Amino acid sequence: MIELLKVLSGKNCLKILQALSEPKYWSQLIEELNMHRWVLKKYIDKLLQCGLIESFIKPVERGPPRRYFQISRNLTLLLEVSPEGVHIHQFALPRIRNIREIFRKYPSIKKIVEELKKMEQASTPFRQEELIEQLKRQIEEELSTLSVAIDFLRDLLKQLEDLVVKKA
Repeated sequence: MIELLKVLSGKNCLKILQALSEPKYWSQLIEELNMHRWVLKKYIDKLLQCGLIESFIKPVERGPPRRYFQISRNLTLLLEVSPEGVHIHQFALPRIRNIREIFRKYPSIKKIVEELKKMEQASTPFRQEELIEQLKRQIEEELSTLSVAIDFLRDLLKQLEDLVVKKA
């Protein structure tokens, strides 16, 4: 966690992360950030080591394949300074390629994620604990509803499969 904070405290790493709002390849980053390639490489390596970014290779129509960089996960850090000490909490949401589709189909999940992001603005540790408990209840309710829906869909699928078998 300390290494992560060190990396994030550098303005160049933050500039790179901001530039990666969408995947970009090496020369795009050099040009956009106006950074020497060796300087950029140093910071890219740090971000890769911390797991904040990832790279992938993508073929192009002409020329060799390009290595792209992208943010690897959604990460919210909460720095809590109180008489009880300094605590750092991190909330990492998995990177899901079709997250917009999930949010479109399940607005209740989108609402939970939005509430999780708002938690960093909570004014006191007591308020944060309250929000955490509230979010846990919402997630448990959502899981229960989804579990019932999954069972229902499995039953429908089984009935359809049984119909196909009877016709054969």
